[in-house]
Amino acid sequence: MTSSIPASIVSDTELMKNQKYASVMDPAHQFDVLQNQDGTSLFFSIGADEVLYATRETAASQTGWIKYDISSSLAGRFAQKTIAAKQFAATQSPRSTSSVDLALVTSVNGNDSLYIALDVPNTPETWESFPYWVDASFDAQGRAPPLPFTIADVYLMNIPETGVLCFADVIRNPADNTQVVDRYYIDVNSSPKWTFHPLPDDISAGSVVSCLGKRPEDPVGGIYTFGFIGSNQDLIYTPAATKDNPFPESIHLVIPPQATTIASMLDSSGNTFLFTIWPLTATIWVFKPDQQHNGDYAELAVDSNFLRQTNILYGTQTLTATSAGGRTVLWGLNSSSELYSLSCPSGSETDPSKWSNPVPICYDVLQFAHYLNAYQNAANSVLFAQTSEDQLMQLTQNPNTSIWAERSVLLPADNVNSMIEFNSYTSHIKVADTNGMGVPNYPVSLSSSSPTSVNVNDVYMILRPDEMIQILTNSAGAVTIIEETQTLSGTTINVTVSVNGQNIVEIIDPHDNVCQRLSTVTSYESLLAATVTDSNGVTYPLVPMSSVALDQLLFAADEFKTLLDIKPQLLVNGIAKKKPAFMTDGPAKSGPSSQSIGSWFKLLWGDMVRWFKKAWNTVKRAYTQIIDGVWHFIVEVGEDIYSAVIDTVAAVVGAAEYVFNQIAVAYDEIVKYLGFLFNWDDIKRTHFVVKNILKLSAQQVTNSITDIEDGIKSSFATIQEKVDQWSDLPDSGQTIGQLQASQSSVPSSDSPQANWALHHATSNLQNAQSDHDPKVPVTKELETAFKDLSNLMTTEEGDIIAMINSLVDVVKDFASLSATQLFEKIAGIIVDFVLNTVENCVLTLLDLTKLFTEAFFAVLDAPLDIPILSPIYKDITGDQLSFLDLVCLIGAIPATVIYKAITNTAPFAANDLTNQLITAPDYAALRNIFETSQPTSEQQNAYAKYMAIAGGGKLVAVDKAEVFNICTEVSNLVGFTCSWIVDLCSVLKFAGETQTKTVQGISMVSYLGYVMPDIMGGLQTSRTWYNGLNWGITGVSILKVGVDNILTDETYQDTIGPLVEAGLNVAWVVPAIGDFVENNRTRSAKDTYAGNILFDLGGIMAPGTSKSLVGPEAAAVFLAVQSALTAGYGICCLMTTDDMANGD
Repeated sequence: MTSSIPASIVSDTELMKNQKYASVMDPAHQFDVLQNQDGTSLFFSIGADEVLYATRETAASQTGWIKYDISSSLAGRFAQKTIAAKQFAATQSPRSTSSVDLALVTSVNGNDSLYIALDVPNTPETWESFPYWVDASFDAQGRAPPLPFTIADVYLMNIPETGVLCFADVIRNPADNTQVVDRYYIDVNSSPKWTFHPLPDDISAGSVVSCLGKRPEDPVGGIYTFGFIGSNQDLIYTPAATKDNPFPESIHLVIPPQATTIASMLDSSGNTFLFTIWPLTATIWVFKPDQQHNGDYAELAVDSNFLRQTNILYGTQTLTATSAGGRTVLWGLNSSSELYSLSCPSGSETDPSKWSNPVPICYDVLQFAHYLNAYQNAANSVLFAQTSEDQLMQLTQNPNTSIWAERSVLLPADNVNSMIEFNSYTSHIKVADTNGMGVPNYPVSLSSSSPTSVNVNDVYMILRPDEMIQILTNSAGAVTIIEETQTLSGTTINVTVSVNGQNIVEIIDPHDNVCQRLSTVTSYESLLAATVTDSNGVTYPLVPMSSVALDQLLFAADEFKTLLDIKPQLLVNGIAKKKPAFMTDGPAKSGPSSQSIGSWFKLLWGDMVRWFKKAWNTVKRAYTQIIDGVWHFIVEVGEDIYSAVIDTVAAVVGAAEYVFNQIAVAYDEIVKYLGFLFNWDDIKRTHFVVKNILKLSAQQVTNSITDIEDGIKSSFATIQEKVDQWSDLPDSGQTIGQLQASQSSVPSSDSPQANWALHHATSNLQNAQSDHDPKVPVTKELETAFKDLSNLMTTEEGDIIAMINSLVDVVKDFASLSATQLFEKIAGIIVDFVLNTVENCVLTLLDLTKLFTEAFFAVLDAPLDIPILSPIYKDITGDQLSFLDLVCLIGAIPATVIYKAITNTAPFAANDLTNQLITAPDYAALRNIFETSQPTSEQQNAYAKYMAIAGGGKLVAVDKAEVFNICTEVSNLVGFTCSWIVDLCSVLKFAGETQTKTVQGISMVSYLGYVMPDIMGGLQTSRTWYNGLNWGITGVSILKVGVDNILTDETYQDTIGPLVEAGLNVAWVVPAIGDFVENNRTRSAKDTYAGNILFDLGGIMAPGTSKSLVGPEAAAVFLAVQSALTAGYGICCLMTTDDMANGD
């Protein structure tokens, strides 16, 4: 049994497409974002349904976001009339994220109302039920409300030490096309709540930009207004109208002519800076808090050649400003719908040299919202942007690498076929014991080089550098981490496992495989020869040579080599190197063009990536160079030069993408070459071969019950002779633990791609749906058969329980024994049961199972909807997924991936022989594919080189002998994969989780894959006694699983079923030993023998997993032993394939 003590961490990461069972949140008419206490996002929006939602980013949830309706409850205040959420404002204190403040404008029958919720606790429970709205209906003294009452705008700001500042603009006369507004200051704690707020002149809705703020001398705060005030463009600030100051005087601030917009920003003291854009001179100006008096001029904040060269400020109408974590950040949206950002250290707002160069981060933007993540002082930007394509995206800047991660806001799926597909870095991590076996349900701690959102075992998590999150390995001892990416750059993940106070640490650099493949194209010749194979198996050149000159190819190869040389100089943990090793500046050959007379601009790596991903067609060339002793990536645009430091491995692989772009290789083609892509044609052939073998074999079982019964009786007629062979078994060689440890030599077995289907199947098992409901009518025959079996098992119960109690102590240490040593220890315990009881047990069970054959067979082709796998199967085959298709797909994907990794070829070629296997109409035709007539001696001599010796000395054509071996190898890989599903179903049943008919159907059919190696044994060209007995018991076992998942009788489930399972598997030992006595010379035969013994012992343990038979505590121990045996069987299947494929 596995030691359950971790000894190592085994990991592999691939750049590959992955999927999530989720739906994308719809675009919004209006949205804003605040911050949760853990740095995650709290997103407010009003969509087409006119409902205000709070959508909370939630770690440790299925999709990462939970959406709450927080406005519809107000309908109760209007006699359940339909209310429409028109607009809202949201704010929170810059000093605390523990609460939020909201203002909401609703409309009922054309009249608006205002509701305010202040100091709302920012907890998950708050949004589930939202009772915080306070009615802030219009009540201004001496002012009649216009009819209809229309609120044009509402403003809200939480000012530290002062409180929440709220203003509203109301249309003075809705019938007047000028849409002049009256402004009011609102204080829900006063009476009246609304106070008229006088302005120097009229303003119209939509003609001004307003924002809230506070000067040091103001007791409350006020509102800035920029635009046409009366007939003149002006910028004014008006303190709030309060009881102490009912007629505040507006002050005029002097701004540059043709300024376009303003934005206020609270500083740490609770006062505001006011920024304004002056596109005419490509500058940004600022009023500091102490420079906001009547007639004050703005001070220059941002002025650079970069702004003048790019003209990025032109037409900026929307501007925001934020300060947190020691950073001040501006976001602007210009007339080209480019969303740009620039920043400086807080306190340096009036020093133009301290500001970063602004570059477009997002294009075609309609609206956006932003916050600076103050959690753990990260101060990284979190951005939400809605584009002209009605796509809402979240972008988060990595504070370490500066790379932007782009995500959709994913909500729980609205139907079983909802699926989001994306490029990802997918990591498969196994916590292994000393024998390489996964340690299930073991705590693993995760952190990352920088903040990133990932899916861990299909659960949304936020990883951070200075914070460990803990999860458990799954039943296979594995953890799957999926990080979405739109570039070649990923995030380094740290995995820590604690054992007896000592830590085992694995640093996962997601770029390792990408860099290894990149190393294959570091010469002209290799680039020229490089090819890409798409998902349909079509192969074509990586580089379109018709578009690329020879010198470009030479340049690219040299750049790839340089980038790979840089990688070892950087930190392995993915963190930016603070002080890169000093190097001599690069030669002029790879420096900027000698003719260049433009400017040189330094950018952050992540900002440059976002910019040139869209503007690549403006680039003259890009390359690496050492500047001032540090590696830089240089991009030439016209006469200007842009550079960014290469200080992380993420930047190295990111730079490679731009080198590929210069030789006309697009991003999707780069991913195909450097990442992994499923070849669905290869997988489909494997799938259909496996499907036909399993289906025809299951059909043969249901059609040959009498033959199976006769065969079992015939075999047990001479059982004593067979048992006599047990006394002198051949040596099986290495211990089972040594056999398990050799799994590390099997390529791709622990890869993300081999485990992709299994991961999605097990993650979505409980979400699977089917209308099929297998039922068996209760007849007199069924009642009699059940009674006979029950009576027999009740009689044998005491002996079986005594037998498994004796076995469990032996079996616990199975890894330290060879298969023969293990059997020798159990033989004396089971021999009496074999000689005296087994035959009657199997035949009595057969009388019951044969009544379930039709119901079992009907399940195979029943339609099944399971997230991700059903829509993908429909896409690649055009067919509806069935229960049998699911099992075959789960088995075919790793079988194809692993087989190709071992042999460098797909298991089934696109030829006539494969087509015969797929289309064989019945079991006889299938067996016939593997058989030929005995050739004459002359034919043997003439065609010797085309023939191979098969079992029993019979000559079989080479291609047919080979295809039988391939089918056997594939069957073992299917058994290896299905062992995890069978074990998971056992664990779920033991845990008492409600088993839906759909899950029971999957459990039933997955058993077919689990015993596929035995099914292939039944297809051998000649059957010995042990082949025949093994086939018979396999058939009975297949049908018994149907009974286990269809019969609902509690006595059967808790007692009879487990007891008869033990008897059936004791019987199964007999042909396993007979086979090994005759076939024991090859390593694959020994692997098969070990697997058979572990398989049978796992089944024998079944009564011990019944809480009714042995009690809960003992049952848990038996279940752990059974799981270890099941996993051990799976590894033996894997090693059988590996040894067979390698000729042993």
